[in-house]
Formats: sequence, C-alpha cells, structure tokens
Amino acid sequence: MKDEKVVEHVFGSRDAVRRAGGLRRHTERQYACVRRAERERGGDSNVNAEGFPIVNEPITLRGMVALNANVKDWNEHPALKRMEELTGIHIEWECVPDAGFTEKRNLAFASDDLPDIILRAKISPQEEMKYAANGQLVALDEYLDYAPNLSALIEQDDAIRKGITMPDGHIYSCPQLNKTEGNLIHHYWINKTWLDNLGLEAPTTVDELYDVLVAFRDNDPNGNGQKDEIPYCVVGKDYPHRMFYDLLGSWGFGINGVMDSDYAFSWLDIDDAGKVRFIGREDKFKNMVEFYNKLWTEGLVDKESYSQDQTQAAAKVNAGQVGFVARAQNTQWMGAAAENYVQCPVLEGPYGDRALINVESNVQMTGVAVITTANKYPEATMRWLDYFYSEEGTVLCRLGIEGESYEVVDGKYQLLDNIKNNPRRADAGPGSGPVGHLSGRLPASVYHQRSGPERGPAARNQSGQRCGTRLCGAL
Repeated sequence: MKDEKVVEHVFGSRDAVRRAGGLRRHTERQYACVRRAERERGGDSNVNAEGFPIVNEPITLRGMVALNANVKDWNEHPALKRMEELTGIHIEWECVPDAGFTEKRNLAFASDDLPDIILRAKISPQEEMKYAANGQLVALDEYLDYAPNLSALIEQDDAIRKGITMPDGHIYSCPQLNKTEGNLIHHYWINKTWLDNLGLEAPTTVDELYDVLVAFRDNDPNGNGQKDEIPYCVVGKDYPHRMFYDLLGSWGFGINGVMDSDYAFSWLDIDDAGKVRFIGREDKFKNMVEFYNKLWTEGLVDKESYSQDQTQAAAKVNAGQVGFVARAQNTQWMGAAAENYVQCPVLEGPYGDRALINVESNVQMTGVAVITTANKYPEATMRWLDYFYSEEGTVLCRLGIEGESYEVVDGKYQLLDNIKNNPRRADAGPGSGPVGHLSGRLPASVYHQRSGPERGPAARNQSGQRCGTRLCGAL
C-alpha cells in the first residue's frame, strides 16, 4: 500500500503518466516502483491467469506489423480471427509492406505515436536499448508471470534468457525461437520432372550437381525445343549472398555454427577446434569461389539472379524454365509448379564435407515483438503473445484451423488438399506461416512432404534434418 500511495502521489494514474509523455522522464527506480505497485494490486483484474478467454471483458489493441507479400491482411486472416474468438482480444492491425516498414516504425517511435504492439518488428538490440531508454518499451521480464510458455522455454535453456536480455538486465522484446531438434536451414530444390525427362538421378555431390546443371542447359529438359532453360536460379535481390550461402556446408563452413545477423552472409564461423575463424582466408573458400565462378561463366546460373526478387523468380519457375533453386524451408513461394520439385540431397563437397547450413541457435531472431508503453493492457497482451510459444499456438499460426486447412492423421499433421493445391497457400491458411513470424517451425510431417527425390522416408533422412521432431512453439 505504501508503494501504491507513492505512485499515486508522484505520478497520478498510469494513463496520466502516458499522456504526460510516458515513462521516459522517470528514473528506473520510479519505473520499478510503478510496476511493483501494480503487481501488489494483483495486476489487471480483467485478465485470467490461465485458459481462455484471456480477458473477461473484450479489449481492443492497436497493432503494427511488417506484412510479408505472401501473407494476407492480418485483419482478415482466419488464424487471427480465431485468436480473437479464443482470447477476447481484438487487434486493429496496421499492415505495413516490408519494403517501407522500418521507416514507418521509426517514424512511430520518433513521433511517440505508438501502437500498443508491434510484430515482425525488426528491432535490433541497439534499437531496443534506445527505445527502452526513451521509456517507449515495456520491460517484458516484469510480465513473465503472464507468459508460462515462454517462461518454461527460458527455464529449459538459459541461453534463451541470455540471448534476449539486454545489458540493463531487462527483456524488451519477444524472440522467434526454434526448439526443433537438429534443425538446419537453406534446403535446395531440384526439378524432378526434368531429371526424369533426361533419365538423371538427383546429384549427391557438387561435381554431380555441375554435371546435372550442364545437362539442364544443353538437353532441353522442358521439351519445348528452345534453349530457354535456367539451370540454377537464385533469388538474390534482397539476399545478394544467397548463392554463396547455398553450398557453404559442402565446403565445411557453418557446420559448427555461424555468426549471423538477420540472414546476412557471415564471414565468421567456428572451426572444428571450436575457434572463430574468418572464412575468407581459408583455401576451401577460394575453391568454393572458383566453383561458383565456373557455374557463372558457363551460363549455368541465371544472369538475373542478383537483381530479381522472389516474385520474378517464381514466374520463371511457373514458366517451366528453372532446374535447381535454393530457397530455405519450403516450396510454397513457387505456387502450382512446386509439385515438380523435390528436395535435393545434401551435397558432398570436394573435401568430403556434407551439411546444410547453418546450425541455428534456439534464438533465431530477437526484436520480433514488442509491447509499447502506449499499451494499457500489458498483462493481457503478454498472455496473447505467449500463446504462440505453445504447440497449439504454433500450429494455429503455421497450419491454420483444424478441419479447414489441416487434419491430424496417426499423430501427424497433414495439410488438406484445398491447401496443398492452392498456389497462394498463405491466403488459404498455412504455409511458411499464415501470420509470418508468429510461431516456430512447421511440424516435420508437413515440413518434409516433398523431401528428397524419392518422396519417401529414406530421402527425408538424406536432407540433414531429423524427421518427426517435436514441434515446440516460438514467436
């Protein structure tokens, strides 16, 4: 009671504090005093500690999100509508296209005209500290009692806590986590129809890849009588490192982990002795560059690779022009032509190395979601976010609604035909994530539906991933 009276005397109501410019003008001691008094009052009495709905009386929040071009308007998405039904929380989403999101987000912080919650926020640790110092971000560690799923993951792995805790000792953002055992990324996909047309097997080494690409270039695998085939397509406009990144593991780089930020190319990795190294100095790296140069000079790589975006590459795929492509976890972006492609086995390099890269940290990305100090309902908002760290929440966001987009058969998640056959799966429900970074990885039973040239368990095991891994939720 003493703290509460101090808060009321010094600050007035919480709303008054925010109207006066938020918490930025107050010291850390005073901020802690506010939160301590709130906890002593029992927090928000409208919020249920567990179960659904999250709130007894419905509330409305303002949200801002970086909208992926492959995902429909969050205000209309079935998964989020279902979340509103479950939770009693309505969120009015301002969906900002990826290309202009950072500028829009920065303007919101600069003008102090903040939404209550920002998702796919793309906030760096440096920005977290800056906005926290300005009193614009809520310290989420003060609300972990409302986040049992995230708290459990933190308790299981202290590296998660360390990865998301800022230098001042607070947590200001929710991360995207990956708790899928043995997960590796950057799969590559090969046109199985072209292989069959030419009587070829999927390559298992980089030398075999070269031979297959030459065959794709010279032997008219699409059968149209024209020399219009693109043996190797790279989506490099936004990720100019993509081509190098595709086969790093075949030269022994990134096998023990890489030092990576926001999917940027990493010149640093960890060698077999556990020491950090600059890979550009390695003879193996020189050999890899020479291999890529051979592919490029012999016309085996799309000359527009470094100027084209995903949409342009997808158009070529759907025109029947592309043989081999690397594109992360799935073929959703390819549209209807995805049925022609299978996951290529992990390629062995000239030194005997064979691995997909990179080995991911459990903390895939920080700064994914933040609650701003404009938010009147931080407790309820934290519970809403926390649901996506559960398996149920992950499945809802990644697969959609049971019976509408997926079913469970023999304990495995299976996409329904209306989703598998829909060229815009994100609009229909699941895929790489109906709501983007809200959740963890897809369940293996869905994730590997097209794994390997044989489309079977043996091929899946070649992928470098462990099939049947347990899905754990993550934001």
